[in-house]
This record gives sequence, structure tokens and C-alpha cells, in this order.
Amino acid sequence: MAKRRDKYDMEQMRDTVNSYLLINNNNPHAAYNGYIKDHLLSGKLLPHYVNGLKDFIAVSKDNKHNTYLQTVKRIEAKRNIDQEKQELLDSLTEEFYKDKILPAYKKLDVKEYQNTRMAIVGLWYAIVEKNINYINNSELGYIQEFLRNNNLIEVNAN
Repeated sequence: MAKRRDKYDMEQMRDTVNSYLLINNNNPHAAYNGYIKDHLLSGKLLPHYVNGLKDFIAVSKDNKHNTYLQTVKRIEAKRNIDQEKQELLDSLTEEFYKDKILPAYKKLDVKEYQNTRMAIVGLWYAIVEKNINYINNSELGYIQEFLRNNNLIEVNAN
């Protein structure tokens, strides 16, 4: 009767299988063949914690699913940030920048608000060029905070 795998055995199995899947671009059949070949050439017995090709297929499917979910989340987050940037850019004009933002910008302490000042400069380029790519994702928060603190525009606090 085969020994039942415990939690430690399952971790070892996942580590072993993942190492072979990484080498073989997540192809379970090629990874399993490489695993068998390595053990046959080294003269070692196959470990009890790997139950064959079905483990390679299961871990491969998990990897594909997790990679897909991470990609979807990353794309959705980028889309949300780009939408926030576009909404901000659409609500601001060159005249508003010159009349309201620039005087508040000049009052900022150079050393204490260096990141905010750089973000506001990027905002100017974005307004003039009508291109959200002039605003870095990290600068978006500084811009929103600056506008909120100076009561210049209503910004969602997401």
C-alpha cells in the first residue's frame, strides 16, 4: 500500500515539480520526461512524494491559472490608473493650471515637497500635450494629494 503524502511531502513535490516545469516552460510532459531521465541517469530511486505525470499536470495547471489571474489583475490595475489619470487630465486646463495650481506650487517648500513639485511639473506637460504618459503612476498620488490639500479640485480618495 502506498504511503499517504503529508504536508511536507506535498511541499517537496511542488518544489521538485516546479523546478522541472520552470526548465521546460511549464510543459508537464517534457518536465516529467526530464525528471525521469535525471533520476535514471543518476541511479537514484524516484521519490515517493511525486506520483507521476498527474502531479506535473496538476501543478502546471495551477501555474497557468495563477499566472493568468496575476496578468488579469495587473491589466485591470493599469486600466484603472490610466482612467484616473485621464479623468484628472480632462478636468484640468492650461488656464486653471496657470491661475490656481501654479501659485500653490510656488508656495511649496523645495526640499520638503520635492516629489510633489516634480509631479506638478509632469502634470503641466500632461496638460499641454494632452497625454497621460507624462504622469508617472507614483506621481498620481502626489498630484491628487496636492489638489485636495489646496482645495483646487475634488479628487476621489481611492
